[in-house]
Amino acid sequence: MRRLERATSLLCVAVVGLALTAPAGVAEPAAGGRTKLTLSEEIIEAVRRHQLQIGPRGSAQLRAGRMATFPVSRRSQLDLVSAEGTVLHRGALRFAANGRAVRLSRLRLETESRSLSALLAGEEVQLARAEEMRDDRNEYGNEVWARDLRLTAAAAALLDRALGLHLFRPGMLLGTSRSSVKARWDPVAGGTLQFGLDPQTFAKLEAIGVEPSPIAAAVTGSAPTTYTAPLTGGRIYPFSNRSFATTESGLRLRRESPPAELIWTDLGADLASPTAGALAALEFEVRIFGGEERKLTLPNVAVRLQPDAAQLINETFAPGGPPVVAAGDRLGTFLLTLQGR
Repeated sequence: MRRLERATSLLCVAVVGLALTAPAGVAEPAAGGRTKLTLSEEIIEAVRRHQLQIGPRGSAQLRAGRMATFPVSRRSQLDLVSAEGTVLHRGALRFAANGRAVRLSRLRLETESRSLSALLAGEEVQLARAEEMRDDRNEYGNEVWARDLRLTAAAAALLDRALGLHLFRPGMLLGTSRSSVKARWDPVAGGTLQFGLDPQTFAKLEAIGVEPSPIAAAVTGSAPTTYTAPLTGGRIYPFSNRSFATTESGLRLRRESPPAELIWTDLGADLASPTAGALAALEFEVRIFGGEERKLTLPNVAVRLQPDAAQLINETFAPGGPPVVAAGDRLGTFLLTLQGR
């Protein structure tokens, strides 16, 4: 009896809502975003009274003399569930007075410690600490508020010394920040793989005595036969076609006489271009994102045999004879719904 077994990249998948255990406290890389720092009335009054000038540098912006905006760096790391992590920024603010100037750059918000640090006058310093942190989910990321940021003693002393002032003091209200952080990817936290077999393709196999059967999957439909298996992992990339999902399921093709068997294990789904050795490629036109639910759905995905898979089926069940299947034959139809954290 001929028996072949291999792990498989399927390039197609479906998901409905079976819950998986997702690791807590895992920070994901950011795809960008921005932070708005609104300076307090106390700072604005001090600016007027002491003729202090504040201006943006690099990619930072300043509106109405009090609303500074900094792009969020892609080097930021933030847990999508707890919003714990580090938000890094590009751009700078320049403070000038008495013929002197100092630059505030490399802003770093540590959400767990409520700390805002920066490079100030060439020194790394804890700039301020927030009295309260708040966060909300957005479509694919988080909104993080740092309320009532108050200057530290080190930052106040450094600002005064650099500008030749006696203005800044420990506990002085700097302002409030709001960070909109986009996630580069979101871990798959639940779902299932649903696969409806194509009647015409499998009629060809059944004509030579080959029967399909799932591994670690349940039959959930007929006409066509549909298999369902839980997802075990993966990632959702909301801004590119790189999402993928994994299962512990498989597909077995078996014939009793003459005996032959072909098994694909660890079926997975990858929305990127087909890779060498993939069982099938998928064709889809629609991607539906579920907003704050962080869900990606691909309806009516056509799944077609790749050349290597078609050759393997023919060599296993029709060696030396006319081919039973061909590359591009429709293997079935998938529904893909990836549920993020």
